[in-house]
Amino acid sequence: EYYYTDIIGYNVISESGENLGIIEDVLDRPPQDLLVVRLSGGDEAFIPLVDEFVLNVDQEEGCVVVAPIEGLI
Repeated sequence: EYYYTDIIGYNVISESGENLGIIEDVLDRPPQDLLVVRLSGGDEAFIPLVDEFVLNVDQEEGCVVVAPIEGLI
C-alpha cells in the first residue's frame, strides 16, 4: 500500500523496460484516479490508475510499471 503523495517523482517504466517519464501528480477523479506523467519528450500523459494499466508500484526502486495505452503514450 502507498499514498499518492509517495509516488510523485517515481519513474514510469513500460512493461518492456522503456523509461517513459516521471509522475508529476495524481488526480483524484471519478470514475478512476489518474497518474499525471511528464513524458521523456516533454509532453504530458494521463494514465488511469487501474490494474489494467498500472501493473506494479515498486516502492523500493521508486518506479511504476505500466502497460502503455495506445494513443496516450
